[in-house]
Amino acid sequence: MNRKIVTILSLIIGGEACIVMAGWIFHIHPLTHFLANEINMKFPTAILFLISAVGLYFIGKERYEDNEWAHLILPGVSLVIFLLSSALLAAGIFNTTTGIESIYLETGAPPFDWGSGWPSLPTLINFILFGIVSLIALFFDTGFTKVHFFGYVISIVGLLAILGYLLRVPALYYQFNATAIPMASNTSLLFVLLGIGLVLIGKMKRLHEV
Repeated sequence: MNRKIVTILSLIIGGEACIVMAGWIFHIHPLTHFLANEINMKFPTAILFLISAVGLYFIGKERYEDNEWAHLILPGVSLVIFLLSSALLAAGIFNTTTGIESIYLETGAPPFDWGSGWPSLPTLINFILFGIVSLIALFFDTGFTKVHFFGYVISIVGLLAILGYLLRVPALYYQFNATAIPMASNTSLLFVLLGIGLVLIGKMKRLHEV
């Protein structure tokens, strides 16, 4: 049952990521957020969620049946997440550019143009955590309790942001000051789903253990 739920969660996360990416590509702004006049999910965030959806699916496959494709795909998932997230995180913290982010982020673009806007720092940190999980799941058979732990952390980060939107407390969705970039509500929800998927995977038994 958990395996099916993880597959469904992967499809939901990947599907929403594709919708947001389409919104940016075709300049259909309502597709990038849930509510009118609300902060949108950034294009780099959508890319990372799409990659994470693939990663979540194959972490589940690896946990359940020691899948050979997972051994090929999960290192790539982890590498791409680390590369993209770390580049943006370093550029955001040190107020500089690394060159990598220019591939998919146009820093001087108008608000609704291609790839404009930077993800929030908690968003990038959550993706880096997921990249770590991808490696743990692949190389450490006993590491699925750690997958469980990371799942809770990622979910809590998302839940706090959702609570912030419900209570209208900007600090909870990480807008600590006027210059801080908040986490979008659809980003928050997808992190909750991603974390739930990891928690469920942590509770999975392998096929030969069933």
